[in-house]
Amino acid sequence: MSSPTYSNLSKLKMDYRSQSRTPTHRSNRKKKIDLSSQFISLTDALQKYPTFFDPAKISVVERYLHKLDELPPKFKDVETLYLSGNQLSNLNGIEQFQRLRTLSLGHNFIDSLDEISRLKYCRHLENVNLQGNPVCMRPNYRCYVILLLPSLRELDGSSIGPHERQEADIITKKQDS
Repeated sequence: MSSPTYSNLSKLKMDYRSQSRTPTHRSNRKKKIDLSSQFISLTDALQKYPTFFDPAKISVVERYLHKLDELPPKFKDVETLYLSGNQLSNLNGIEQFQRLRTLSLGHNFIDSLDEISRLKYCRHLENVNLQGNPVCMRPNYRCYVILLLPSLRELDGSSIGPHERQEADIITKKQDS
């Protein structure tokens, strides 16, 4: 068997280059996909995924949910609501869940403390997850939520102790003055 010659290697190199420049690169372009038709409301989710709903717990995770519209009365006493990984940018409609104890809204698009203030209607909230939302990057976000929800025991996976509540109160008062 003969050893590879320079001319053979050059030919292989040219063949490789010519293959990498074939017109197939056009088909590899990323196409812009319009997902707006995939967005659903909470009532749409109820119709589409009825097994995700029971009177004590609702779990609509990663389903392009964008709106918390009014649910039938049998769901008003829900205590656990999992809505992570959706398209929520506001919390209009959260007030219908006044007995809520656990709320997971991680990785949505909530970006204002005004939207977070709607949680005050859920007076029994003990566990809230908002991680991955733009609002979490706001200064003193954690202090704000802790003061807003006196029954809260855990926020974003971290326990809230009496010392942290006192600090939140002090920080918020300093900010207001």
